[in-house]
Amino acid sequence: MESARTLWSHPVSQASDPHVISRSKFGRLRIRFDGGCSYPTMLDSLHAVYKRTGGLIAPGETLSGPDWINRIIENGYPISDQERTSILTLMWALP
Repeated sequence: MESARTLWSHPVSQASDPHVISRSKFGRLRIRFDGGCSYPTMLDSLHAVYKRTGGLIAPGETLSGPDWINRIIENGYPISDQERTSILTLMWALP
C-alpha cells in the first residue's frame, strides 16, 4: 500500500493525492512526497531544495516534481543531480 508524507506543513487529507509542491491562497507552502521508504539523504536534498526555491511557488499554485524542477531551472536556481534525483524519486507523478 502506498504511503505519503507532507513535509514542513500539515498533512494532506487523502492518500490518493499526487505528490506535489503547493502554496495555499493564504501563502502556506507544503510538499507532498512518497514516504513509503526511508531515504535520509534524499530527504535532506528535498528539504534543501524546498528551503532554497520555495519562493518560486505562487499562492494557489500546485506543481508536480518534474514541473518544479523545470521552474527551478527556468529561474536560474542551481540544482544538483542529487537534488533532481531526490525530487523525481520522492515526488513521482501519477499518470
